[in-house]
Amino acid sequence: MNVRELNRRFGSKRVKFSRGKEGFIWIDIQNEFGSARLTLHGAHVTSFIPNGSDDVLWVSEKSMFAPEKAIRGGIPVCWPWFGKHKTIPELPTHGYARLCEWEVASVSSCPEGDGVELHLAPEKVPAKWQPVPVELTFQAAVEKDGVLRLVLSMLNCGEQPVAISSAMHTYFAVDAIENVAVDGLEDVRFVDTLNNTESSESGPIRITRETDRVYLDCENDISLRDGSHYTEILRDGSRSAVVWNPWIDKAKRMPDFGDEEYRRMICIESTNALEDTRILEPDGFHVLATAIIRH
Repeated sequence: MNVRELNRRFGSKRVKFSRGKEGFIWIDIQNEFGSARLTLHGAHVTSFIPNGSDDVLWVSEKSMFAPEKAIRGGIPVCWPWFGKHKTIPELPTHGYARLCEWEVASVSSCPEGDGVELHLAPEKVPAKWQPVPVELTFQAAVEKDGVLRLVLSMLNCGEQPVAISSAMHTYFAVDAIENVAVDGLEDVRFVDTLNNTESSESGPIRITRETDRVYLDCENDISLRDGSHYTEILRDGSRSAVVWNPWIDKAKRMPDFGDEEYRRMICIESTNALEDTRILEPDGFHVLATAIIRH
C-alpha cells in the first residue's frame, strides 16, 4: 500500500504517513501529549518526544537505513530469538522482526491518546529467515501524561509449540554516560554475557566500562537518571531485562555506531531472554509490553 492510500484509509490530523528519502514509510503520531515516529521497516520506533522535553530515544548518526538492515537506535523489536540463533548462527542476530516490512492494521484516536497497530504475518517473512508460525501485532501509542506505550502480541497459529525470546531493545538518549544511574535492579541476579558469569550488585547501576547484562527473575519497574532527566520504564509480560553499553573499543568496531556515541546512550530493554524464554503452545498467546514515562 502506498503512502497516499495509507493516509486515505488510516491517516488523521494526529497520525500521518510519509515516505522518507531512504524509501521507508514513516508514521508520525503527534498530539497534545507529545510525538512519536516509527517506520513500517521493523515496526521500529525512532523518536519519542513528550511535550516540554527533548527526544527520549537515541539513534546513531551512522545508522543504516536500508532494506534488510537493522536501524541502530530507537526501539528495535528483537524477535523470535534474542542474540544469535542457537543452532543456525547465519540467521539474523536478534531475529527477523526488525528487518521485515510490517503492515498497518488500524489507527486509534481518543482523549487518552493516539496510536497505530501494525501486523506481521509469518507468510510475509522471507523463507530464508525460517519464520515460525506466529502472528505478531505491535501497538505504539502516545498517551496522556507523556507516556509512550508499546505492546507486542504474539499468537502461535501453528500446530507445534514454539520457543520465543524477544526484546524491546530501547536505546535511551543521555547527556553523558558518566552521569547515568539505573535504579530498580539492585540485588537482582544477572548474567554478564561478556564473560558468561552470574552475579548481582547492590545500589544503582553505573556504566564505567563495556556492559552487557541480562537480569533474571525480575519484574521490577526500572528508572533511568541522567542529570536533569528522570525516565521510568514499566514492564509487563517480562521477567528479564538487559542493560547494554558498548563502551570505547566495541563502539570503534561497529560500522553503524560512532566512535564517541557510547557516551550519549544506554540500552535498557524489556525482554524475554535466557530463562525467561516463553513457550507458545498451539493457539498460545503472549504479550510483551512496556511504557516509557519521562518526568
